[in-house]
Amino acid sequence: MTDLKIIQSENTDLKKAFAKAMVLVGFKTKNITPLELVMICDYVKRRFKHLRVIEINEAFELGIAGELEKYNLQMNTYQTFSTLYVSDVLKAYKKYKQEKHLIIDRSKIETPVVPALTYNEIAHHTEKAFNLFKNDQKLTGA
Repeated sequence: MTDLKIIQSENTDLKKAFAKAMVLVGFKTKNITPLELVMICDYVKRRFKHLRVIEINEAFELGIAGELEKYNLQMNTYQTFSTLYVSDVLKAYKKYKQEKHLIIDRSKIETPVVPALTYNEIAHHTEKAFNLFKNDQKLTGA
């Protein structure tokens, strides 16, 4: 499976991804016409162009595993593999992906310890900055 973005891919790559998705969800491929498949490919290229082709199968695998249910996705095709069905799966996947990237495990982030400045250090830096300014020099922290 290709790692290209959908917009950069050929329809043959998308058709392979959708063929695998159909098998994953138990859809009988004889129930879809070549024209319908081309229409699905064209729609996906317009609406989901920034996803990668490989993510199509990831979306269907997550859907089957029940990980996209919280986005109101029903994976039963009722033997209708349509543009609407594919769109629902990919929209749920995009929401999942956005949420996944926004969740930050704060326990893995180390907060640097910055020592507090004493009154004398603050006074020293303030006086140094004032003298640099007074002498029309650039204010640099060094």
